[in-house]
Amino acid sequence: MTVKAWTPEQADAAASALEPALTAARNYVAGVRIRADSLTASGAVSEEVGAQLALGLEGARRQLEQATEIVAELRRAAPIVAAVEL
Repeated sequence: MTVKAWTPEQADAAASALEPALTAARNYVAGVRIRADSLTASGAVSEEVGAQLALGLEGARRQLEQATEIVAELRRAAPIVAAVEL
C-alpha cells in the first residue's frame, strides 16, 4: 500500500464528505437499536434474538464512533500539516 500525504484542503474535504454519512449511519443504528429493544420488550422477538441484535448493533456503533474520531483527527491535523508545509 502506498501512503500519500494529504494537503490540508484534501483532509478537510475528506472530513466534510464523510461526516454526513457517518452521522446518518449512527442515526440508523440508533433507530434500529430502539426498534429491536421495542420488539424484544413486546415479545415479538425472543430475548436471545434481542441480545444478539443488541450485540451486533453495539459493535456497529463502536466502529462508527471510531470512524468519527478518525475524521475528527483529520480536521485537527490539517492545520498542523499546513504549518509544516510552510
